[in-house]
Amino acid sequence: MGSKSNEISAEMYHRIYRLAKKNVANPLIAATLKLPLETVQSIVARITGKPAGDTIDRSREQGVKDTYLDLFISSKTHFHIIDLAGYAILEHQDVLKAEFEKINSSNIKALAIRLKETKALDQVCAEILLNFYRTFTDLGHYAAILDPAHALEPELLRFKIDPIIQIFGTESAFEQKARSTNTSNNKKI
Repeated sequence: MGSKSNEISAEMYHRIYRLAKKNVANPLIAATLKLPLETVQSIVARITGKPAGDTIDRSREQGVKDTYLDLFISSKTHFHIIDLAGYAILEHQDVLKAEFEKINSSNIKALAIRLKETKALDQVCAEILLNFYRTFTDLGHYAAILDPAHALEPELLRFKIDPIIQIFGTESAFEQKARSTNTSNNKKI
């Protein structure tokens, strides 16, 4: 059976590269991106220039992190998506805050915050998310949560995100709402 690494998109390579540079362990990268571990090991070995066995066997010695947060923005026709992969926790608050500040100063008019690959959300990052949402919508833009991980649903309620920020299960549902919201506000997405 051939390697599936030949079938991976450039976007996926980029995400693997970013996570590997953050010293995220290969099994965590594989689980987050829903890829076979062998594929991730092969790509990380090419990135680091070390045999695949070295990246696994010595991961603890090399300061591999158990928690990480990777933020990835992609553009769609009428909106943008920011994927939060990993742990939105106190340790990564500066990364989250900086990315949301960039978005607030950009020309993005509609943003889906995909939480499908988010493993944990603490109160500090929940507040950052809510503060971003308030600022973004005060600017006349539209934002909502897209496809949250099932394990996050209690946190979304506990930190009162669910009643404040609308949640969608699909991109098409989000897009419909974003387009109608911005049309009614006479704003172009």
